Amino acid sequence: MTRSLLVLEDDPMTRILYKKILQEYDAVIVGTIDEALVKLSEKKFDLCVIDLLLEGDKHGGMYLAKLINSPVLLATAIELNPKLMEYYKNYIRKPFRAKEFLLKIEEVLNENYSVSQGVE
Repeated sequence: MTRSLLVLEDDPMTRILYKKILQEYDAVIVGTIDEALVKLSEKKFDLCVIDLLLEGDKHGGMYLAKLINSPVLLATAIELNPKLMEYYKNYIRKPFRAKEFLLKIEEVLNENYSVSQGVE
């Protein structure tokens, strides 16, 4: 079964890279919160990868992360403050290598699968 990902990234070049990196997934890659909300209304995703800082968006990725009912992996170029790190344990610092990104995605997916199946 192919896992489904929703990826919110405002940078067009990074979206192109994500498309190449995430070929083994059913990945929907969008550039705005509004696009992400439309996709979330159409389908449930196994994981949402959300860029924390969205240029030109007054809310930022944290707004979307709080709205959705799917596991979240935050992708950010900034250091998260300790309170955010407690709440969002699943994050990855940009820039990152493709292999590191894929490993983190699998880690989060497997962690959430174990929790949903009652496996510890």
